Amino acid sequence: MPGLCGFTISPSCGTPPAESIKRMQESLVYRPYHRRDRLFDDGTVAASRVHTGIVQGEKQPFENDGIALWLDGELYPESLPLNTSAPELLGMHYRRGSLLPFLHDLDGVFSAVIYDRNQQLLYLISDRYGLRHLYFSTARGMLGWASEIKAFRHLPPLSLEVNPERIAQFLRIGHLAENTTWFDTVELLAPATLIIRNLRTSSTTRQKYWNWDEIKRMEKLDDIDSVADALGSTFKKAVAKRCMPGERIGIGLSGGLDSRAIFAAIPASFEPIPVFTFGKSGCSDIRIAQKVTAIRPSRHRIHLINTDNWLNNRLEAVWLTDGQFNMLHMHGIERIDDCRNHFDIELNGFLGDALLGGSYGGRPGNELVRFHSRGRRFIAMGLMAGSISVHPRIPFFDNQLMELTMSIPVEYRRGSFIYNRMLLRTFPEFFHSIPWQKTGLPISARGMRCDFVRLLQRCCRKAGRVIAFLPERTGYTDYPVWIRRDPARKLFSDMLTSKNALLHDFVNPRRIERHLFFHFSGADYSELLGRYMTVEVWMRRFFRGDFTASH
Repeated sequence: MPGLCGFTISPSCGTPPAESIKRMQESLVYRPYHRRDRLFDDGTVAASRVHTGIVQGEKQPFENDGIALWLDGELYPESLPLNTSAPELLGMHYRRGSLLPFLHDLDGVFSAVIYDRNQQLLYLISDRYGLRHLYFSTARGMLGWASEIKAFRHLPPLSLEVNPERIAQFLRIGHLAENTTWFDTVELLAPATLIIRNLRTSSTTRQKYWNWDEIKRMEKLDDIDSVADALGSTFKKAVAKRCMPGERIGIGLSGGLDSRAIFAAIPASFEPIPVFTFGKSGCSDIRIAQKVTAIRPSRHRIHLINTDNWLNNRLEAVWLTDGQFNMLHMHGIERIDDCRNHFDIELNGFLGDALLGGSYGGRPGNELVRFHSRGRRFIAMGLMAGSISVHPRIPFFDNQLMELTMSIPVEYRRGSFIYNRMLLRTFPEFFHSIPWQKTGLPISARGMRCDFVRLLQRCCRKAGRVIAFLPERTGYTDYPVWIRRDPARKLFSDMLTSKNALLHDFVNPRRIERHLFFHFSGADYSELLGRYMTVEVWMRRFFRGDFTASH
């Protein structure tokens, strides 16, 4: 995704700093409408930014009184002084010495860099939840940073050797964990964290400015309905805060609960609301979304995914997500350029079901671990893939809403108990009678029928992992079948069995061939084959500059 890049200049750089920062900047440019800020180089620090022109359109760095500041993403402060930009506000608190308390309470999804020439200090800053990724490296005596890993290729002293354990991890669980990357020398900046570099001593320290433990938990819920109503009210405010006058707001609507709740909460002044839904023809997501959009004025566009088009844009998206996102989970990537024709801001239901719905709270102590290692490192990559075109906003991570959500004991959130109560009380016309894709029943359904349907679906999902030809009518994709058909079949076969495949340095070629054979024979190895292809495509582009089967 477009974003930030830069490094501290040291004698070991080799390549002229001006050339390195220009190459880093160009590596973040994907579309003709992406804008490049000026290349900053004062002999100590080189830095720049690439952006879509949707938010933070002012040229950066913001400079004042010896301070240079770059901001990627956006802030939602409770009050913004008149005629004050977000970078200016951040810089103002830094100069006043109130940066830490300001960050502690700040609502936003962003990463930032502050360079203090006077004190010879450099700060890398992540948002509270670490959702605007910023990678950094302190290897070889320099501090380098970038919003994408690929930009580090243009820092010559940096060693970029793939750690085999990371390949094994990705193939095993489908994503990288915590703050790791493919390389030992590059790390993802942790949530709510400052990296502070003393440029005089070349020393680096880390500081946390907020922690999940600060959220006070309710011991019990005496009045469940009042808590559900408070959730509903706070949720509507969170959505409204992310719908600013004059903006082109749109939404991707599925058959789930999260996007439907956001659609219901969008202020009426944004009607008719641009909406898109993707999926294979006749899938339940499309059918349910059509029922939902019939309730209020909207412009609903349907993007069909099928054997012929599902691969469109996915090889490119593997590159822009640095190979960290299985290409089989890039649902809807086919529509990213079309969406920009209809809206600039996409409201996204990211992890509403996971935290408010309690699906990450299965085992004690596992909830935040799953957020950091799965939600932030896997699900969030979908947001980043789409952000090359439109700007995502995620209402469920509004600070007030999240603090209220996580104050509710997990036993009340698990199984979407309190979430469903909130939805039915706040948006009854959108949820009481319209089915949920996951069960085929409305969330108002109760009793033995609902329990039976859920049990049957669990059994079918487990059986489907073994018997690939079980009929499946509701899902929005059919990857096991699509991979068996051209063009995917030929592409997967050619790339994964090529004598020059880079993946063979990490995985026995015979093992890959067996998985291809078994899948093409009817078993379902689609998830693993998608991981194989993702790693192979990324490595070919990263190390060879190409990803075709002939190389």
